Amino acid sequence: MALGGSQKGGGAAVKGLRLLTMTRGPDGFGFHLYTNKERHGQYIKNVAINSPSDLAGMLPGDHVLSVDNHSVIGESHHQVVERVRLGTGEKKILVIDMETEDEMAARKESINPEDAIVMIPRSPPPEPPPTKDVGTPEPILNFDLSNMESARKRGGKRSKEMVKNRSWKESVDAYNKL
Repeated sequence: MALGGSQKGGGAAVKGLRLLTMTRGPDGFGFHLYTNKERHGQYIKNVAINSPSDLAGMLPGDHVLSVDNHSVIGESHHQVVERVRLGTGEKKILVIDMETEDEMAARKESINPEDAIVMIPRSPPPEPPPTKDVGTPEPILNFDLSNMESARKRGGKRSKEMVKNRSWKESVDAYNKL
């Protein structure tokens, strides 16, 4: 499928034809390109979540038609990758999804870049708030195990004293005082 000039385009937006604008992030644009030999062209294989390409609206399976208003139809994988890598600023990438491409091919329509939906990139998700270091939690009860051991050795007299008509906390406090 070739990019046409103004053969068909009457200014009506074509559903799956999208012009994406993105700026390279610290890890690149966040998509993988592959050559689809059956369909003859460069297609998107993977899009990293929250990457510049994801936020711009790129989807796996999209056919890359142009990079910075230069048609890449018929170019090799290496040539398209170099066009994407060229420069450091904003990139404008024209893509079409496979379904729309097949529908247009069946109707023998050419693709007019002027009919693309201009996508506005989404904002990245907010950063999660920093986790507060709460440190080591204070023990709820200060329980001295040495007192328990001595009570066990004396036949449990202290433990019997603790249980008489007391709440659990009162019993523990009484035990620790002994």
